[in-house]
Amino acid sequence: MNIGEIFCRLAYVETDFFKLELPSQQPNFPVPDVLIHVTATRPAKLWAIHAWQQVIQWCAAQGLSVGLVGSAPKIQKTLYNAGSIEDELLQTTALIDLRGQTSLLELAGAFLQTKAFISVDAGPLHIAAAVGCHTIALFGNDVDGDGASPMHLWKPRQPHVHLALSTFKCTLCQEHGFSNKSCLVPDHPCMSHLSSQQVIDYLRSLLKKVA
Repeated sequence: MNIGEIFCRLAYVETDFFKLELPSQQPNFPVPDVLIHVTATRPAKLWAIHAWQQVIQWCAAQGLSVGLVGSAPKIQKTLYNAGSIEDELLQTTALIDLRGQTSLLELAGAFLQTKAFISVDAGPLHIAAAVGCHTIALFGNDVDGDGASPMHLWKPRQPHVHLALSTFKCTLCQEHGFSNKSCLVPDHPCMSHLSSQQVIDYLRSLLKKVA
């Protein structure tokens, strides 16, 4: 369910809730083969840096360019819990820094051109889903929907969005109404049990479809 659907249902408007329409604009840079977004307003949603590194390194081994999207670095660190993760990824991999280089319309345009997008549960995930981009959503939730995000409420439901799920069950975030910013369990198991190999396998499959 998205915010638009909630408003429509409150107003008793019946429509195709799965058909999203979003304008776009051509970005002013060559769009990499794969785009990623690694930050969120709740640290409990974040994926481990070593997992991101493994995915980016796999892409590089396949000759795929990877770009990092998001707000400008200062805003990322202030509002989106970037910490040092983005800087470390940029220093240790061939990641291309595209933060702060797009308006929302240009970000939508970039998603229309890239082959795939990988993201934690955050705003860009829903923009990519709306324009039809092949997307891998990193939820710290298990197959029952228990985990770091209110997944049943907010997950994109389009067939081009693939949910990478955790093998660890935890209901603490849900029990706290998702009001906790950080993980309440040592070592952040809901996200650490979401393997980079699972994401790489999804990505390999997606790339075959767009080849």
